[in-house]
Amino acid sequence: MAFLELLNFLEITAAAVNDKLYPKVSRRIVRDKLQSSVAALECAPDWHKMFLDAVATPTTFSELLKFMGRDRRQIKETVAMMKGKNGEGISIAEKE
Repeated sequence: MAFLELLNFLEITAAAVNDKLYPKVSRRIVRDKLQSSVAALECAPDWHKMFLDAVATPTTFSELLKFMGRDRRQIKETVAMMKGKNGEGISIAEKE
């Protein structure tokens, strides 16, 4: 339950970033936090599976998926940093 609440929070935050609802400086900080949160999900196989299982329809987490697609390069770089130089792991951002 708590994990789904986290995903819903990330979805709402991604929508605000996507629609540029934050001022410039805040948007940069929130974007960086979203990138690292998505990277953390990708580094944890159990969480990654829970995320994929939570997608019930094509519109589930559509704002988060849009964000992840647009920021794919930065997310992959963060995953690589979190996992070390080898960057092994599954990428949610590459699913789209």
